[in-house]
Amino acid sequence: MTTPKTLPLTREALVSQTFLQLADTLVADFDIIDLLTMLADRCVELIDADAAGILLADANGNLRVMAASSEQARLLELFQLQNEEGPCLDAYSSGDRVTCTDLRSAVEQWPRFTPYAVGAGFTSVYALPLRLRDSIIGALNLFRTQAGPMPEADVRLAQALADVASIAILHDQATREIEVRDGQLQHALDSRIIIEQAKGVLAERSQIDMATAFNRLRSYARSHNVQLTNAAADVLAGKIALDEQAERLRLTTVPPPQGSPKISGRERILLVEDDVQLRTSTARTLVERGYQVLAASNGIEALATIEREQGAIELVICDIEMPLMRGDEMARQLAVRNPNLPVIFVTGDDTRHAAVERKLLLKPVPEGVLLGAIRDELDA
Repeated sequence: MTTPKTLPLTREALVSQTFLQLADTLVADFDIIDLLTMLADRCVELIDADAAGILLADANGNLRVMAASSEQARLLELFQLQNEEGPCLDAYSSGDRVTCTDLRSAVEQWPRFTPYAVGAGFTSVYALPLRLRDSIIGALNLFRTQAGPMPEADVRLAQALADVASIAILHDQATREIEVRDGQLQHALDSRIIIEQAKGVLAERSQIDMATAFNRLRSYARSHNVQLTNAAADVLAGKIALDEQAERLRLTTVPPPQGSPKISGRERILLVEDDVQLRTSTARTLVERGYQVLAASNGIEALATIEREQGAIELVICDIEMPLMRGDEMARQLAVRNPNLPVIFVTGDDTRHAAVERKLLLKPVPEGVLLGAIRDELDA
């Protein structure tokens, strides 16, 4: 007896399946993050787009990154938010489609976003509002590596997918009050924070990138038939590791190693370092001393994490030489938004002393020096 072969889905069949999956979310209990991630992934599969990202607004109208088809797309969305500029923001504020078929000619329109997007390899973009009649709750960004217009049929399909997703999120029921809708959206934003924290834990624990960490988390949720947010919460609680060889690195107080100086604390620290191995070893040292540690791989991620944590971060430890946004540039932006948040710089280049006005440590930083500098800043 031969096993029947599984034939790949045709585009038409995948379109039908996608709309069915979106329709299935019109129930009382569904995971918005998983829904929007599926939407971003399917846009890349079905439409002439190379990457997709989705922003969702909270109850105050502030946009947050909710899903992306790749880590590169997520960083593009974060860059728009940090610089308050870009097609996705324009689509949300206007409620209309925003199109640029050649980003190389859009420097005047988006002077900061355009060079960044082109540098990342994208030369055209379509931004579509997430809306239901007069309610606009976010925007969908479609990035392309080739200049020129997207087929109109693809644009209409993308808008249709976005519209159905909006209906699912808003639960268009006559009896639904606006406070309930805002609560649902806020729950989604809170869920995104939990997922981002779980991704960071997995990335540090297994020394993998953030995209791989998210895929591992999502695969676990699907194979165990649990919501993505619940799986992320279990990772943070130490209930699951998602790696048999992983060390269970919990964000709780651990007794310091015997014979070492008892320089410790319980504060929350953001560690910004693009070297995965160094980031992992430093995070482990801080956790062993009782600190709560969040991690970012560049300045853009760091600023987004600080904003998301809403004042909970008490100290930033930051490398200077990093991709996408340098540490000193991040600190300049941070000085405007959070002037009282202390920053410790680390660098392997001793010529950078004159480049920063805050505490600077030279790599490799001895453990005792780092721990002493942390306490000095926190206790000042």
